[in-house]
Amino acid sequence: MKKQLLSILLIACLLVGLLPTVALAADDVPYLDENGAKRICTNATEVTESDTNWGSTGTTTWYVARGEVTIDSNVVVTGDVRLILADGCALTVNNGILVKDNDDNPSTSSANALTIYGQTQPVLDADGKVTNNVGTLTARNNTE
Repeated sequence: MKKQLLSILLIACLLVGLLPTVALAADDVPYLDENGAKRICTNATEVTESDTNWGSTGTTTWYVARGEVTIDSNVVVTGDVRLILADGCALTVNNGILVKDNDDNPSTSSANALTIYGQTQPVLDADGKVTNNVGTLTARNNTE
């Protein structure tokens, strides 16, 4: 009986350990592609304040920013990173986003790239200011 109870408790602990990983995955995230067509991303990771390394070498990785997220460190992009700014989100990166050229040769293309998508076309007023609830990204380069 003790062994069964211990086994059940161990399984419960392992399942609880999986919860943060499951909670960070966002399923079926709508976005507008580069032509304004509606698309669905079926596998995006939700950006959190501790995410400072986006992507991995040789892969395409999708992220979605929702709500208000502030990252106080710099963010380093590796591989082909696609970021969806959900409507109403405010993503702030206080120490910049680095998309480094693999070979430091500006005449050749790099495998590292950052592409940013929105969920809604912005609506502008007569002064050119956005009037609807599109997502925003603010990246600062603090050199103080």
